[in-house]
Amino acid sequence: MSPPFAEIKSVFQVMMLIVNGDPPSVEPHVQLSNSFETFLAAALIKVCLYVPTYIYLYIYIYTYIYIYIYIYIYIYIYIYIYIL
Repeated sequence: MSPPFAEIKSVFQVMMLIVNGDPPSVEPHVQLSNSFETFLAAALIKVCLYVPTYIYLYIYIYTYIYIYIYIYIYIYIYIYIYIL
């Protein structure tokens, strides 16, 4: 496994490909969740007007984590109160 643009020897040419080329993407055989694909697509936008802020990306990713933690705690409390 080699880094992107490893076969190109000119640093200037690599910089131009990064700036003017398409944003990187994940290989097709890699399976990702829908929420992570959305997060990754938002993080790799190149047009400055549409790039999400750090706060937006932070809130986006941690919202899902807090939802899962809340559901886990709710299920744990329900089992503890009603089943045990």
